[in-house]
Amino acid sequence: MSAPKGDPRTDFREAGSHLSLALEPAISMGIWIIGGVLLDQWLNTTPWFILGGLCVGLVSMFVLLARGVRKSETRARKRPPQI
Repeated sequence: MSAPKGDPRTDFREAGSHLSLALEPAISMGIWIIGGVLLDQWLNTTPWFILGGLCVGLVSMFVLLARGVRKSETRARKRPPQI
């Protein structure tokens, strides 16, 4: 049985999926850039690993965004139309 329209549980569930869609790419990008900074400091190769981390972070960010949008579209198609 689905929750009625305006039910806080449904609203929080939808907000959580949107928050996830916003945070996952940002966190992924940050991890790759911070990893690049740390490797550059350790190996004294500035800015090569930062740039590499930026490139890998951008790719992972777009992959995560595409996956999240696809999941959101699938969920929207399965949901019954609201009147």
